[in-house]
Amino acid sequence: MKVLGFGAIVWDSIPVGLPRQGQTPEKTSEAQNPNLGGAVLNVMAHLQRLGNRTAIISSLGQDKLGEQAVESIEQMGIEGRWIGRVAQPTPLVRVEFDNTGEPSYIIDDDISCDNIAIKESDIALISDEKFATFCFGTFEQRMPCSRNALKTLLEKVSFEQVFLDVNLRAPFYSRETIAYSLEQCTIAKLNVDEAEVLGKMFGLDTTDIERLTKQLRERFEIEQVCVTAGGRGVYYSSPEAFGFCRGYKVTVADTVGAGDAFSAGLLHGMQSGSLEAACDLGCRMGALVASKTSAIPDYDLVELETLIRNSD
Repeated sequence: MKVLGFGAIVWDSIPVGLPRQGQTPEKTSEAQNPNLGGAVLNVMAHLQRLGNRTAIISSLGQDKLGEQAVESIEQMGIEGRWIGRVAQPTPLVRVEFDNTGEPSYIIDDDISCDNIAIKESDIALISDEKFATFCFGTFEQRMPCSRNALKTLLEKVSFEQVFLDVNLRAPFYSRETIAYSLEQCTIAKLNVDEAEVLGKMFGLDTTDIERLTKQLRERFEIEQVCVTAGGRGVYYSSPEAFGFCRGYKVTVADTVGAGDAFSAGLLHGMQSGSLEAACDLGCRMGALVASKTSAIPDYDLVELETLIRNSD
């Protein structure tokens, strides 16, 4: 499968002494060396490792972090010819964790991914590549330059499927941005907290996840919707079926990037299996990444077969 992503490339600064499930975070200002990330880049990295061909559209600063990112992306095998270089700095995102181990992100203003641009010559080249799947999120639409580049791309290039990671980062989203994004996608992935936000935003039934996902699909003409519930698993909804796929037991190292690993497993699995089977692979991928540090850790795909499904 050939997959094109549009999104931010960032470096995550993650503190040491991360909380494990059920533990209180240690108070520390010490941080690890930055880890390369960004939701869409993470998805591309995992898809590449699963044997797909991937490329990303983004922008990086003309700085050391930008140079290091370009080198790392090349080493991953991700096509980077549509990564622009701009005057704004490559972002260093500070990651903080709450008492349950869930991350939050501190992001500066006016950074390189706010300035993603698309040229007409790029549009022609991208069209010629005939990517089957296109992936994007909402965060990258917070500023006009990147938002307009995304709209231009979606207007002028056709894809077999369009995957949206709702991925809300307050205050960097609006009702207008979310509605536009949902209207463009064929597959939407969000978590249970984001489902609650969207339900209230669009007047959907937030008391029942099956009705909510059905209303979301029908209102925005989306083929499949997946709502992740952390380590518990994921709800999936399509015109043919609604169900819940249970997650897998692991000792959590950190949860940064686990949702992106789920997205990669989901998309890879949908090539040859049912939505339920694809969600199962997504849950395996998410659990494997959560058991390791960094959003794009080293792992052996054989490890997926040793995971034990949750019983609750």
